[in-house]
Amino acid sequence: MKKQTPKTIAEGIERLQPWFHNIDLAGQPTDPQNPDHPRTRWDAISADLPADMQGKTVLDLGCASGYFALELAARGAHVLAVDWEERAVAQVQFAAEVLELEIECRLQNIYAFVLANDQVFDYVLFMGVFYHLRHPLLVTDQLARMTREAMFFQTVLSNHEDTVDPELPDNFSDRGLLATPGFPALYFLERRFGGILNNWFVSNESAVRAILRSSGFHDPRKRGEDCFVCLPNHAALTSDHPAWDLQAIRRLVD
Repeated sequence: MKKQTPKTIAEGIERLQPWFHNIDLAGQPTDPQNPDHPRTRWDAISADLPADMQGKTVLDLGCASGYFALELAARGAHVLAVDWEERAVAQVQFAAEVLELEIECRLQNIYAFVLANDQVFDYVLFMGVFYHLRHPLLVTDQLARMTREAMFFQTVLSNHEDTVDPELPDNFSDRGLLATPGFPALYFLERRFGGILNNWFVSNESAVRAILRSSGFHDPRKRGEDCFVCLPNHAALTSDHPAWDLQAIRRLVD
């Protein structure tokens, strides 16, 4: 691993602009315009992870610049950081080199990764990715099977109203319940939102909880404004679980 100097660090930060995360590289921030991103989300979930992660495996799926991957590698975990953007993977590799941390990086489409991978990880991070995907439940369904201890999940929430887990009517034409405040709702964004073209979905909290439960997690524990700790419900992942359709999709891909 090449030893970096203040000059080469500054050059590397500039070469890989713009950065998705603000990371302190030996006193030099990668994104000083957004100093708390994603530190505030790390602060929300960090206490739910072991301080000593020697021998633990971690998947950071959609790792971006690698803030979370770097923090977990610093705790001793073996981290696989996956992203579909070359610049993101290059940022993780450069930051790990500066901080003298070992991280396995992979440039791969997220759908291709989850459909082709049967590996189980102790911890999975799926932070700030869900709403960028057009087929996000395909991914959460598989992540329930790839998580041994806990998945850490973050997405954009539409509000902070009370959550609702409604009893649905038998009559399909009875749709008045849909107007109930807090009813699980997933909003589709056809055009550019927040200046970004691939912000496809905004969810309310009820929908997030319902989606994660239906994918094969226990009801998640909320952390901070929009982060969730999700424990896999392995007993629910049987052949008659609705998400088992994933196996048919994998056969088509194969």
